[in-house]
Amino acid sequence: MINVSGQYLETELVVKFIESLGAYPPRSFVELNNGEIALVIEESSRFRLRPKILRILDKDKNPVDEQMLDLSDQVFSHECSH
Repeated sequence: MINVSGQYLETELVVKFIESLGAYPPRSFVELNNGEIALVIEESSRFRLRPKILRILDKDKNPVDEQMLDLSDQVFSHECSH
């Protein structure tokens, strides 16, 4: 959505919409840059784009042992994309 703001949508409205929902609302599924699938557990108050997640599928979409990750505490390439 943010990618088309200013082009098809008013940028200010897009920003307000994302702020009201949060970038990664709890209970939403995200795909990490490495292809893994995770469930968003909670938002970070410090870094809104780095939520606490629960990894559930590997890059081949096979179930994994559940692993909780707090992306706000880590500096690595696991960033979320919708």
